[in-house]
Amino acid sequence: ALGTIVFADGHVLTKASELRGAISIRLGDGSVFDAETVAVHKPTDLALLKIDSSGLSAVTFADTKEVPIGNWLA
Repeated sequence: ALGTIVFADGHVLTKASELRGAISIRLGDGSVFDAETVAVHKPTDLALLKIDSSGLSAVTFADTKEVPIGNWLA
């Protein structure tokens, strides 16, 4: 499953229903980390995972009322 780094300390958000067995995360630079599940929110099918890393480049959240029209949104 694809995921998004949401905090620079190693928290990653991904699709919960895609997770099976032992979980590992491969970052864009090719490094691989074992991950643990911190939380699952079944109504939205999201899982918060944690890897032992820091200083990661996390996604930037913005107020949708302040984002200019035409920007990419997920």
